[in-house]
Amino acid sequence: MVISTVATSTVPSTATSNPCGEPNTDAFDPIAPPASLAEMASTAQAVVIAVAGDRSVVTVRQAGTPVPFTDTEIHVEQVLAGDLDTTDLLFRQVGSPTHCVDPSSVILSPGSRYVLAISPWYLRRGEPPSGRWSANGSGIFGLKGTTVLRIYPDWPQVPAEMPLSEFVEELTGR
Repeated sequence: MVISTVATSTVPSTATSNPCGEPNTDAFDPIAPPASLAEMASTAQAVVIAVAGDRSVVTVRQAGTPVPFTDTEIHVEQVLAGDLDTTDLLFRQVGSPTHCVDPSSVILSPGSRYVLAISPWYLRRGEPPSGRWSANGSGIFGLKGTTVLRIYPDWPQVPAEMPLSEFVEELTGR
């Protein structure tokens, strides 16, 4: 399967809250996420959740740590619209691109390969990566709009279907 790269918007937003109605208190504007995980990691800690078959990895990258992957960024509104042939592999029941969804309703399907970069805002506040997830106006599916989904087509497949919320809780111990 070929997945094309989609550029990430970096235009600053003047909004005072993200699509979930929460204040824009992140280091990165929730409406304009960082352009890449490398950019995120260069300015703050980021938690990387990697799914690779039966091997699940949680890595905390310190500021400036290189990200040793060539990644592909996917805009969720394009996935939902069917522009990319990845909908069934990635998401089910996620609603519209601007709709806030509960993480338990996001189902990770067998066959998907991805990395989630959890917002450093949660790390600084000491909050767990849980609660409301949103697919924000710029099309990045994320936690307060700052979580970036990346696909690695050559990774092993996810072995079983599971809710994203359960997966995050399992890996973080929360």
